[in-house]
Amino acid sequence: MKKTLLTFSLIIVFTLFASAQELQFVYNGKALADNEVVTITDYTKNPFGEVVLKFAPIIKNNSDRNMQVKVVKDKVKLETGVSSMCFAEACSTGAETPLKDIKAKSETKDFYAEFLPNTATTEILKYTAKENNLGGTSTTVEVHYKYAPSSVKNLGFTQFAVLQVGGTCHIVYSNNSDIQMKVYSITGNTLGSYTLSASNTSFDLPITNYKGIAILSFTDKNGKTAAEKIILK
Repeated sequence: MKKTLLTFSLIIVFTLFASAQELQFVYNGKALADNEVVTITDYTKNPFGEVVLKFAPIIKNNSDRNMQVKVVKDKVKLETGVSSMCFAEACSTGAETPLKDIKAKSETKDFYAEFLPNTATTEILKYTAKENNLGGTSTTVEVHYKYAPSSVKNLGFTQFAVLQVGGTCHIVYSNNSDIQMKVYSITGNTLGSYTLSASNTSFDLPITNYKGIAILSFTDKNGKTAAEKIILK
């Protein structure tokens, strides 16, 4: 009798475990357990010069049935910045995505989430992939977005200052290697691309047809980036 109960209990445990794994997030080649925590620190910049931290997992359907799946977002800690979710190119800042068909024993790479910070911060969001069926399976991942913007001093500048002299933007700097600099308007338009040569210590920004907030984006020889906000008068 005890052996029968033990066997029955093991079957129940195995069934529950298997059910919990019917839907699964896979990130950077790792299958994530339910409620696993992922930390994202790498970021890129979109065409408008905005910082973007991206979470792009695979969603796997490990079951023997076809599913319609949606992803629901829960803001555990979101005090600044903007978050969005996308299936393919259909993106929204809303709390859930449209339904996506995922065939049995198949997966989708169409889902991704983005976070655009306004300042240095750590924000936490949960994403739950849910089967669109009463009592259907689900799985959740908790994502910590950590953004620490690079200072221009991290690029090796021993001196850096932006001075407005009359109508001229005058950059005073000192560095051991050349730095590539791009200038963006607040709407993301590229205003110019320049090189801050290590053999010089100053640079006059030759932009006279734009007034207002601009972003100086710097890249060193190793690909490290930093940005500085200025006001062109």
